[in-house]
Amino acid sequence: MEQQKIKSSIPIERLAAQALALQFQESPQLGMMYTTYQKQKSLEDMAYHLRFLDASCESGSPEIFTHYLLWLKDLLTRVGVPVADLKQSVICVNKVVKRDAPELLTKEFQTAVELGLAALESTQPPFHSFLKNNQPYVDITRKYLDYLLDGKRHEACDLILSEVENGLEIKELYIHVFQTAQYEVGYLWHQGKITVAQEHFCTAACQYIIARLYPILFQSVARGPKVVAACIGDELHEMGIRMVADFFELSGYDTIYLGANMPKEGMLQVIKQNQPVALALSTTIAFHMNELISLINAIREDEACRNVKILVGGYAFNLDSQLWKRVGADGYAKDAVGAVNLLDQLTKK
Repeated sequence: MEQQKIKSSIPIERLAAQALALQFQESPQLGMMYTTYQKQKSLEDMAYHLRFLDASCESGSPEIFTHYLLWLKDLLTRVGVPVADLKQSVICVNKVVKRDAPELLTKEFQTAVELGLAALESTQPPFHSFLKNNQPYVDITRKYLDYLLDGKRHEACDLILSEVENGLEIKELYIHVFQTAQYEVGYLWHQGKITVAQEHFCTAACQYIIARLYPILFQSVARGPKVVAACIGDELHEMGIRMVADFFELSGYDTIYLGANMPKEGMLQVIKQNQPVALALSTTIAFHMNELISLINAIREDEACRNVKILVGGYAFNLDSQLWKRVGADGYAKDAVGAVNLLDQLTKK
């Protein structure tokens, strides 16, 4: 399979500063009205525009930039920033690239910009609560989440341990309680209903509770094929891939969980030393796509590693069902259950 090639990196900081200067030139009232803090946040937004555009171009997936803009629109609207200002910021980025970095103005770049601007005209809310009355174990999930949002980690842990003792299966717990609760925490933060501190507390508490479950989870020694699992780059969203690794373990695979921030050279070394049947990689933040593609290319080019099956997942891949093919992976799964089923198929288990 032909894999995506890596272009030279975009000079993000320089272009972002030029785009913001252009926006203030075209709309002087913004420059006079914004505080120093607001100007700094606007500069950060310009840089994010460029990072997500870069990711869209590298992966051939304009959906990445579109979804980012809808997410940002929802966030900015709630703090009083007009959609017109957001649209103008994207237009200014496009103008600056055309003027100062025309080599970046590819067909993919223009398509991502055009589709993103068109999506900003939509009046349909792109985000919603993940808690539905007809979901399995929704009452447990709500109670568990209420405890966490109140800072009651021990009560949340006691609830989960009690439910497991009463027969709730670990796999059901992971998918229907932990996963749903983590999605809901992200949604609540995005809606401004909880703080960053609460979001971090909920994630840390979930990791603590999962650790408390490990004596049950790993009652027997896994003797199946080895699987390596990791996040790409400096991802902080490790819960998803950690749950995937645990599901592999529950299904008889011998899992090597590496977490985040594993250098490419270190990843290749782990594969050579352990000869796993598969490598599971998670990318939540779309602008880490370049690192993912670079890693996959390096694995395919190394004779000692090229036969390992590469599975990908994470929020970035949920936006585009064909993205996994373009980055050169062997398959994609939306959740831990799908990941195990996919690996079973790929390894003919």
